[in-house]
Amino acid sequence: MKKFFASAVFGLLALAVFLPKTSFAITVGPDKLEYTLAPGATVTGTLFVLNEGTTPQTLTPSFETFTETNGTKQFSAGTPSDLTNWFVLPSSTTLAAGESENIPFTLNVPQGAPAGGHFAVIWWNTAPAGAGMGDTSIVTRAGVLVYLNVTGQIDEAASVTHFAPTGGGHLFDFFPTNFDITFSDTGNDYLQPVGNIVIKDMFGLTDATFSVNKDGGEQILPQSAKDLPVTVESPSGAFGFGVYRAELALHYGQTNQEIDDSYTFVVITWQVVLLILIVLLLVLFGIARGVRKYNQWVIRKATAGLKVRDEEERE
Repeated sequence: MKKFFASAVFGLLALAVFLPKTSFAITVGPDKLEYTLAPGATVTGTLFVLNEGTTPQTLTPSFETFTETNGTKQFSAGTPSDLTNWFVLPSSTTLAAGESENIPFTLNVPQGAPAGGHFAVIWWNTAPAGAGMGDTSIVTRAGVLVYLNVTGQIDEAASVTHFAPTGGGHLFDFFPTNFDITFSDTGNDYLQPVGNIVIKDMFGLTDATFSVNKDGGEQILPQSAKDLPVTVESPSGAFGFGVYRAELALHYGQTNQEIDDSYTFVVITWQVVLLILIVLLLVLFGIARGVRKYNQWVIRKATAGLKVRDEEERE
């Protein structure tokens, strides 16, 4: 029985080693297509596809819409985009193992196309060569994101749904160096908000500044929200004490609209508290010592006065 088990294990290992390995992988580019076009406009370009697998592959394009939830793209499986009929692409292309190709495309924006943002992902799908009906196959796909802004009557609207130091709260024992901002796009076009946070102390003096979504790297799709990155520009020192106000100012859209928000918090740093206690103790010690010396002086004065009076009475 042991010999049989050992032979079986050896046979499985031999199969794992000597059976031909097949890999299926594709690379597409660019990662993103981004256009601002008027209704009736046409643009052409190319998409790069590479078969990184070890067997020939036939790639076919398909379109899906997508949305974003806090920066995470949610693809709507089986839901075609309106861009499906606006793009002209080959129905398929076959690539040998390791072969690449630049595939031409034409984007035609129809007359009467609704203004605002239109979004889709162009998937390039593949399956193992020779896979037929009933066969088990590994489907591989890679996508190119399309961000199209159609000019016209665009509704740019947004709000800040959350603004606070990371972790929340209003009382800190250190100066906060990170802030969370959730930006919600409620219009019909994608937005790239940029701005800053200015921290002011109780006297109105600027204590620190932060950049929000520096260079507009994050964009928010219509009817979605995303957390914006915050970068420290001029940080405050490690110590802080008192009441502070964080003032947020964001700009977005073609009309450079502005959103303002604020957050008040209190910083009580233990080092500062310790220093204040030490100063108070020194002051109290000084006062006590001064009072004691004053009392001693009063007593000496009174004693000296009594002695003088006694001497006068004796005379």
